[in-house]
Amino acid sequence: SCERVIFVCRSQAAHWQQKFPFLTSRAVVVHNGIDVEYFRREPFEEAGRKLREELAIPPNAVVLCHVAAFRPEKGHDVLLAGFIDVLRDHPDTYLLFAGDGPLRASVELQVRQKQLDGHIHFLGSITDVRPLLAGSAISIVPSTAETFSVAMLESLAMEVPVIATAVGGSSEAIHEGRTGLLVPPRDVTALALAITRLLADGDTRRKMG
Repeated sequence: SCERVIFVCRSQAAHWQQKFPFLTSRAVVVHNGIDVEYFRREPFEEAGRKLREELAIPPNAVVLCHVAAFRPEKGHDVLLAGFIDVLRDHPDTYLLFAGDGPLRASVELQVRQKQLDGHIHFLGSITDVRPLLAGSAISIVPSTAETFSVAMLESLAMEVPVIATAVGGSSEAIHEGRTGLLVPPRDVTALALAITRLLADGDTRRKMG
């Protein structure tokens, strides 16, 4: 009965049109959006430095962040496994989780069991992610299912390169090799290699940002 059905990315539209071909003539894509003036990096760089200091992160360390609810499809387990691989060769790397949810306790337990408390911090649900993004060098979106991630858009607007899984509409926002990197979902090795690639090249990270 609808005259139009709005999808938040082309990938989502294609998925539902394949299931229900009658939607094709009614489908409209309006990408998720954010206020890019609100998500400007420069006003929050000092707040980002203060956050790092509060967490006792050394000035020369590289900070990764993951902003998402702790749900199965957000890929916290994949990121944790990849980060462990990265940490072996890059001990000056830190990971910040922002968000809450049913799987948080399980991930925190894994971190304690692997004695990674000093390199991984859980910030919980935060009302303003801008200081976190300003204090981070790389934003990770390792989702196994996604439409058009708002966290991805916020990171890009804050001039933080994004490593994301190639699901949903991520390729519609991330320009591979220019503003970030795309990896297959649930591929721990590919994720670790992508992180290592950006850790090894600060100039590329800054240009992507």
